[in-house]
Amino acid sequence: MEEKEKKWIKNRFRRYYATHELRPDAVEEREFGYGEWDRKIEARHLAFENPEKLNEFLRETAPLYISRSTAYYERPAAQPMNNKGWKGSDLVFDLDAEMEVFDRKIFEKVREDAIRLIEEFLIPEFGADRGKIALVFSGNRGFHVHVFDEKFRMLGREGRREIASYLSGTGMNYRNFFIEDKKSKKIFGPKPDEAGYRGRFARMVVKTLENEPEKISRIFNEWSEKNRFVEGIKQGVWSKTRLPKVIERLEVVAKELPVRSINVDVGVTQDTSKLIRLPGSLHGSTGLTVLPAKNYEIEIEDAIAFTGERVKIQLNRNVHVDIGEGVKGEKGAVVDAPEYLAVYLLLKNMARLL
Repeated sequence: MEEKEKKWIKNRFRRYYATHELRPDAVEEREFGYGEWDRKIEARHLAFENPEKLNEFLRETAPLYISRSTAYYERPAAQPMNNKGWKGSDLVFDLDAEMEVFDRKIFEKVREDAIRLIEEFLIPEFGADRGKIALVFSGNRGFHVHVFDEKFRMLGREGRREIASYLSGTGMNYRNFFIEDKKSKKIFGPKPDEAGYRGRFARMVVKTLENEPEKISRIFNEWSEKNRFVEGIKQGVWSKTRLPKVIERLEVVAKELPVRSINVDVGVTQDTSKLIRLPGSLHGSTGLTVLPAKNYEIEIEDAIAFTGERVKIQLNRNVHVDIGEGVKGEKGAVVDAPEYLAVYLLLKNMARLL
């Protein structure tokens, strides 16, 4: 990227911070870090005594990236890390998707996974307080889930790693869900009203039997066989049917219809000193806002930080970006793009400023 383009982008970032005031919680107990073009964190161990000092820094520096610690410290600016006086950390999850440029379908899939993380795992299974959970668009490829609930604050790295592994379904063996009673010749397994993966597995099978029974076996196209099996599952008895080798068949089904785990970044979750993108700030890879979602509802357009003022750019490659009014063109094409898309494409090295 040319220097004139860097200067143009920095001016837009500076304008944003001049007109937006960020007021994150517990500022005086957080460590901050920032970065510019090639390094998202090039300086850390920064501390601010109040939100006003933080906003003064943002107005003066207008960093491309600004992050804060998930941890609370007695002395957040102290070095090295063990001198900071760790007071606990929020529990944070990072859900990212592989997409070079924004893809609306992928965006929605990651949002749905983040909501499932909250509604199917964190609240019912881990007992997290709904009022102390925030769903935040990362500003680029996914979402962060911040859990501010004090009951998790003193959890160490190993405990956090175990939570992330559980969410990902690491090491799960469906066969362990079943017990075969050779005397009664019955197979006992999970019931739909059970908690955890056992209940989740049973509900998945019942739902499949109701909507697409042939995925498990053609015999379930016969209503009586399907009904008998569903009633058995509800009682925890998985052998009320003439389906042979129930366990073996369900293991095959489980591979085709996996219990919906959540793919989170284990490294982020287990790191008790992690710096994570500051909500309300701009993301230096897109120019979009790191935006908390209200009631889980968020569209990519909600994160647009810049104007629709027309900017002339030339595309460096074939481009199709579906944000706002969108832009589509072949390599070499000259486009009058809205400012927010010009920033996005320049930061993605997909265009140059004319």
